[in-house]
Amino acid sequence: MLHFYPSNSEPAPAVGPIGPPNAERGGSDGFSVLEALVAMAILAAAMLPLLALQGQFIRSVESFERADTRIAARQNAVAYLKTLNFTQVETGRVVQGDVVLRWTAEPALPTRRTRWPGGEVGRY
Repeated sequence: MLHFYPSNSEPAPAVGPIGPPNAERGGSDGFSVLEALVAMAILAAAMLPLLALQGQFIRSVESFERADTRIAARQNAVAYLKTLNFTQVETGRVVQGDVVLRWTAEPALPTRRTRWPGGEVGRY
């Protein structure tokens, strides 16, 4: 606490930062230890739901990241399978990172010869 003394008089009574000297304020110098502990307990109780919310947020973000990875893997698998000609590659197995693609292709109908409009035998 700072004390200012006039140059030609005795020291003035110390005035606290907020009001008159302590005797006039009821003798309180600030917070007691009990008041500080109670305030900390109230703050801690108020922070618990926020911590739980943060934990839930982290779990949600991790879940979204895993789902996004699975979706990207499925899209890559579909893009790869679109490039295949299943009449030439009837069975196969391909590893793409953590994803393993296995397939077996079977014709939906038996193959048959066709005829061109001129009566010639076509390929199939």
